[in-house]
Amino acid sequence: MNIRNIPLVMLLATLSVTAQAASNYLSGRQAMTQSATSLKGQPLNDYLQWELKQYFPEAGAKDFILDSHPLPSDSKDAAPGFMIGVRRGMVMFLQKATRDLKLDLQIIDIDHLCTEKTLSFNYPEISGHSVALFCLRMTGTIASVVHGGEVVDFQWYSGQSPAECSKTVGTYLKELKQIEGMSQPDAIFIYGLPVPPETVKQIRAETETQTIVINSLRKLPLAGKVYEQFTKESNRFAPAIGLGLRTS
Repeated sequence: MNIRNIPLVMLLATLSVTAQAASNYLSGRQAMTQSATSLKGQPLNDYLQWELKQYFPEAGAKDFILDSHPLPSDSKDAAPGFMIGVRRGMVMFLQKATRDLKLDLQIIDIDHLCTEKTLSFNYPEISGHSVALFCLRMTGTIASVVHGGEVVDFQWYSGQSPAECSKTVGTYLKELKQIEGMSQPDAIFIYGLPVPPETVKQIRAETETQTIVINSLRKLPLAGKVYEQFTKESNRFAPAIGLGLRTS
């Protein structure tokens, strides 16, 4: 997985509550790169704390829960890695809230990674293909490549508004061409804030690539009648539905 240019920002959204359990997802902007995963033990912990200080210089050593995951690489010296930071206070709040509701907190995950589950469930035909996945937010756009059910590239474009969606897509596809071994996506999927149909058509024409706003309910069996507006805007709930599928 390539993860590039992602600021460490702590935001939270809640999700998926069942009779006995609750799960939550966090903004995908909580992920960031670390380039020396050959470190282990205390040196690795020190390095993660140093990375955190670059974004939150006022943060104390115990203010965040940090974790890192090395990623496959041909490098013999150092490999890219994936780092997650969560404010400890947020986790404690979630734990207390779920306890008060007599629930168990099962999973805390990243929203964009949850959406991959929604995508693969509702569009099984993408199996074996590389597709681009874009999340539109008021503060920017998350872009990634999904291949074989895994996110293999991840990029955050700060300040890119939904109105600039076509420009952002074009920029990201150009950047992918510079990554050795990265194939161009066979399709483009979008979720998050509303996307005007004319924008979808523009992206499709400019990239000559099939462009789809995610239908999060496309293959999902519904237990009963769903509010019509929810079905029309189901792409907004792609992370929530993905985490629900993961925990089901």
